[in-house]
Amino acid sequence: MTDASAWIGLVGALGVAALTALAGVYGPSFLKRKERSQQELDGRRQVTDAAISALVEARLATRRWQDYLEQVAASASTGSQVDPEDFSQESARLGDEAMRTCFAL
Repeated sequence: MTDASAWIGLVGALGVAALTALAGVYGPSFLKRKERSQQELDGRRQVTDAAISALVEARLATRRWQDYLEQVAASASTGSQVDPEDFSQESARLGDEAMRTCFAL
């Protein structure tokens, strides 16, 4: 009976040693794969965030331009004088800003 107990103890010790060796080899590689996967996911999130920010900025710029044009049209329809020079400068500035942000998309 003691020989059987010794063999069971030996087999158990060898099994634990084998499991420890496997964990020592595959544990770090598993962690590295997990880390690489997380970095790729973070990179995709940054790209998505940048694209959404660019889209929001383009939308805001085109909206500012549209609001200005609507304001000038409303002023002109009520008979108010619109300074052509001011209109040209402001419209060109807002239009350029809108086009720049749209091209950034």
